Amino acid sequence: MAYTGFVHLNTSGYAETTELVGSAPTLLSRTTGINLKTVATTDLYTVPTGKTLVITQVVIRLSAADTIAVVATGGIGTNVTQDDIIPAIALTGLTGLTKIFMMANNNLISTVAAGDAVVKLGIDIGATATTATGIVDLFGYLI
Repeated sequence: MAYTGFVHLNTSGYAETTELVGSAPTLLSRTTGINLKTVATTDLYTVPTGKTLVITQVVIRLSAADTIAVVATGGIGTNVTQDDIIPAIALTGLTGLTKIFMMANNNLISTVAAGDAVVKLGIDIGATATTATGIVDLFGYLI
């Protein structure tokens, strides 16, 4: 597969969306401070007007964790249930600061996100824990 163009990182370390078309998958956003104990949605990325986003991977890690007895369940999407891109799944094993959970839509049909769509993380079942605060890194490319 050939890629054209290049990726330019801004001062925060994120890819500048104006130069991503045709580029290799890259970090598009990092969202911090997500309470994984609460059933809620969190905006991760807004697709630029006139572009389409293909999400290749989502990495979730913990910035704070204490006594996680049951992990959260969540999905990624632009629809009302936030699961049309990556279906909701239990974040199995995500119980400590040294672990990550990688979400990808391997071998399944997925939806691309059209221009102006807001990609969200939807927590469908909150974690049972004293503390469970997450960081989400969204990877993909624009076409």
